[in-house]
Amino acid sequence: MKPIQINNPENLYRPCRGEYNFFFPTAFFRGQVNLNHEQVRNDIDILVDSAAKRSGDDREQNYTTYFDHELRHATHQLPWFSDFADQMKDTYVQYVTDQYGEDTTGLKREDIHFFAWVNRYTADHQHNVHDHAGSLISGTYYLDSSPSAEPIHFINPNHTGIYSHQGPLEQTEYDDSFGGIGVGTSISELMFKSNEGDFLLWPSYLLHYVPRAKTPEQDYMRYSISFNLNHNKVLQDTEHGTGLDYSFLSK
Repeated sequence: MKPIQINNPENLYRPCRGEYNFFFPTAFFRGQVNLNHEQVRNDIDILVDSAAKRSGDDREQNYTTYFDHELRHATHQLPWFSDFADQMKDTYVQYVTDQYGEDTTGLKREDIHFFAWVNRYTADHQHNVHDHAGSLISGTYYLDSSPSAEPIHFINPNHTGIYSHQGPLEQTEYDDSFGGIGVGTSISELMFKSNEGDFLLWPSYLLHYVPRAKTPEQDYMRYSISFNLNHNKVLQDTEHGTGLDYSFLSK
């Protein structure tokens, strides 16, 4: 995707270059973030060191800023974060336009919800099966520095189809990044093994997880920034009935 100039020379639409990959079938967008990855990784070290001091031995929280509003706000002030947000928001707009036919008339960058948090897995960490309720598209920007960094796993949402096909649970390699468990359309899980600077977008409803490292080398580290994206749609046919403010229900 080439940058598209809109409005004026200072206002550039900059979705990241990349490609769609379809599994299950579901659209995954794989691209490259245009940032200084070493600088971002160094900042993740500082942020996660702070999170670890606050969380102590809690392995559910001491590797991430997800649970710490203050540290997430500090991330927003870093010199590269605004550029990162622009790239991800623009790519999100391209995704929902291409895949969902969204009408972006009147939509601005500041209208897009972008909730991001940093992660630094060590050999002690994993992330159990989960989805991202309340968002439309989720993603992760990878800054892996460990050769044995575990891939993210996605679970096929079509469980009944997988069961009825009764295909063999073989491991399939599609390219140097994507692999699966199963064959043909009967993939039970998809794995994405990232390179430094890769990012991946997927629909937020997909269940996914990151296992603990199987054979971690000394000083194993798995760096990433995860995020959720969404925007409000303009509603049609809202003029019916008489006016009523429902705020009283929450009091």
